[in-house]
Amino acid sequence: MSDQAAGEIRRFEGHEDGVACAVFSSGDDLAASGGEDGTVRLWDLETGGQIRQYNGHTDWVTGVQFSSDTKRLLSCGEDGTIRLWDLESGEELLRLQGHTFVVSSVVLFSGDRRALSSGGDSTVRLWDLETGSEIRRYPGHAWGVWSVDLSPDERSFLSAGGEAVIRLRDVETGDEIRRFRGHTGKIWSVTFSPDGIYALSGSQDMTIRGWDIATGVELGRFVGHTEWVYRAVFSPDCRRILSSSGDGTIRLWDVETGDELHRFEGHGKGVRSVQFSQDGDRALSAGLDGTVRLWKLPE
Repeated sequence: MSDQAAGEIRRFEGHEDGVACAVFSSGDDLAASGGEDGTVRLWDLETGGQIRQYNGHTDWVTGVQFSSDTKRLLSCGEDGTIRLWDLESGEELLRLQGHTFVVSSVVLFSGDRRALSSGGDSTVRLWDLETGSEIRRYPGHAWGVWSVDLSPDERSFLSAGGEAVIRLRDVETGDEIRRFRGHTGKIWSVTFSPDGIYALSGSQDMTIRGWDIATGVELGRFVGHTEWVYRAVFSPDCRRILSSSGDGTIRLWDVETGDELHRFEGHGKGVRSVQFSQDGDRALSAGLDGTVRLWKLPE
C-alpha cells in the first residue's frame, strides 16, 4: 500500500477553523475552499498562496463550485444561503434564499444558468441563477438531505441524507425513478460516476457503497474507515475511488477488486472533502484541522 511518489505536495493554510469543502478549477490551476470561519478562499495550486477571500456567509461554508468558465464561484452554507461570487473582484453577485435550514451541497448545471441544492430542511431545490428565483422544489426525504449530485446528462439527480436512502429523480418532472437501500446510517455523500452508469455513497455506517443506476442494486462495498465516511468520489476513468473520513484519513481504492491501494495521513482531524484532479493524478482534501492539502496519487 506504499508508494514513494505518493504523498502530500502542498498545504494551504489561512482558514481560522475547520475546512468543509475544497475543489479544483476546471484547469486544475486554482482551488477554492470553504470553512467554519464563514469564508470562501481562492488558492494558487502552484504556489500555495491565497489569491482572494470572499466574505459574506455567517456560518460554516459547506459547499463550493467553480463556474464552467472559472469566472464565478457558487457557495452554500449553514446560514441557509447560496451565494454567487465574481471570482476576480470578490463581489457577491447573487444570494439565493429559501431553504429553512442548513444548505448542505450545491451543484451547477452546464452553462451555469441553473443549480441544484440540498438542505437540512429535507428538500432539494432547483434555482435560476439569472433571476435568483426558485424553479422547483423536490420534497420527499423524511430527514435532512446532506448531498445532491447531477447526472452527466443533467436529466436526473441523486440525493441522500439522514434516512439512509438514496433517491434518483427526474430533474424536470420531479418524479422519483428509483431508491437505493442498504446503508445503516446517515449518508453524507452521493455521487455519479463520470459515465453516469454508477453511483457511489459514503455513510455514517463507515462504508462506501457502489450502485448500479439502472437497477438500484448494490455492486460493491469498500470497508476500512473507522469513522464516518464524509465523501467518496470516482476517478475520471472510473477505475479508482477516493474517500475521506472522520478517522483523519484519505483512502484510494480499486473499483474492481475493492482493495485499498493507498492511505494518506496528515490531517490532524476528520477530512470532510476530497476530489480528484481532472487528470486523475492528484487529490485535493479539506480537513477539520483548518488546512487544505494537495496530494500526489500513486500510479
